[in-house]
Amino acid sequence: TPSTKFEVLDSVLIEVIKREVPSWQEADTGLTIVDGSSFTYTVLPMIWTAWHNGSHHDPFTGFGFKISEVDRDLCFIPSWKKVAIALPVGAGFVLTEANIDKPSFWGDCRELITKDIGVWMMTRKYAPWQKGSPPKFSAHPVAPATFEIQLFESKLNTDGRPAHI
Repeated sequence: TPSTKFEVLDSVLIEVIKREVPSWQEADTGLTIVDGSSFTYTVLPMIWTAWHNGSHHDPFTGFGFKISEVDRDLCFIPSWKKVAIALPVGAGFVLTEANIDKPSFWGDCRELITKDIGVWMMTRKYAPWQKGSPPKFSAHPVAPATFEIQLFESKLNTDGRPAHI
């Protein structure tokens, strides 16, 4: 059944994460797993685009989400130091935090960047992507300075990788 396939996929992905980035699930990383039951949507979703800085030193670093200037100005508050991002895993979400307390975020570099996003994108096969075709995600504000991510387009290519708009 499809639910069994997803359970197997989740367990394989967890094994890969544990092997490749053992510190990712340690208590001192600050990651929290939540079930998302308290999330409520108050505005239409934003569309965030996967982003990578082009560096290939560490396979999980340099990844994030690029946000439009309009969405940043409408949904982010300059007094916030960080925002939490709920990345879907299994039946819940992993929370990671991205720094927005920097002039570049409020200028032309509107990326939310954490190693956790890179791990999540790589293990979910959202990265790497074909040049010029980064995946897009819907992002819902679910609490102050907290956003839930979902794949915007869920169709799959013939190779089983997500098809991106």
